[in-house]
Amino acid sequence: MSRKAVIGIVIILILSIIAGVAVFVIISLGKQQDAEQSSDTTSQIGLTGSDSLSVDPLADPDNDGLTNAQESLWGTNPNNPDSDADGYKDGEEVAACHNPLVPTPNDKLLNCKPGQQANISPAPSGAPQSSDPFFLTAPAPIGGSINLTQAYATAVKDSDKSPVTFSQFISNQPVTTSLPQINDAAIRKNSDSSPAALSLYMKTAGNLSSLSDKPRLTIALNDFFNNRSTYGFETLAQSVELFQSRLKLASVPNSALEYDKLLLGYTELLAATFRQITDFPNDQIKAMAGIRQLDAIDRLYFPQIAQQRDQLFATIPQQ
Repeated sequence: MSRKAVIGIVIILILSIIAGVAVFVIISLGKQQDAEQSSDTTSQIGLTGSDSLSVDPLADPDNDGLTNAQESLWGTNPNNPDSDADGYKDGEEVAACHNPLVPTPNDKLLNCKPGQQANISPAPSGAPQSSDPFFLTAPAPIGGSINLTQAYATAVKDSDKSPVTFSQFISNQPVTTSLPQINDAAIRKNSDSSPAALSLYMKTAGNLSSLSDKPRLTIALNDFFNNRSTYGFETLAQSVELFQSRLKLASVPNSALEYDKLLLGYTELLAATFRQITDFPNDQIKAMAGIRQLDAIDRLYFPQIAQQRDQLFATIPQQ
């Protein structure tokens, strides 16, 4: 099965999970929702649909000025140039510091400067420092130290609590897509850029199975939905961290230095995202926003990583 087909299956599971978790959380907050309401609102959840995951993340099919990847980060409709139907294109609103999901005039984005459209989810100022010598900063958790599930319970009136408002609250949380800053001095650089040195390095860095294991992710999502178990995400985090530990020990030829830094940053953010999802028992909304983040960073970075890997492999003579 192709990678795109598997991703399509994964996103269907994600949509189902959000609908199910919405009801679960609302009930736990003391607001019982009937099954019919849950069923009717599933299709309105503001997470990216299966079609958007099966197309080029850099394409802009509705010509609104936002790519598919950016539409996913904002939670807008990639096939509707004006998601909030206020007469302005989504890209125009983002560029002018307006929320493309809220009709004008009450849609102004705070702490935003016009023209900064590319910075959809910038790392917050004062990004947390990392204790790992390979990183200068650590991935910032969605919502910082705030418990987003408690924030939802406080911000939304009981009469308004529903799977729709729950999923909208998740979609409104800015996800972290900025990679942590790398400490170049910690990388074991190798001045030898011969094909033999590169081949040795790629034996470690060229196997991306732990970063693209969609079947395992599908199982983790399914188990999460059916059993509220985060064990699958815990094992995915451990797999990524094991890959990263081997990468840190590798001797990196100059020709592969940028690839190595991209891999280090991505694995740090990916593992942190998996672990944020595993904190579901303490903060359900932050965990669900973590699944949005997982989708976003996979589509933004994995194609770049795979392309650079293939380019490096192409420079190694066939035996």
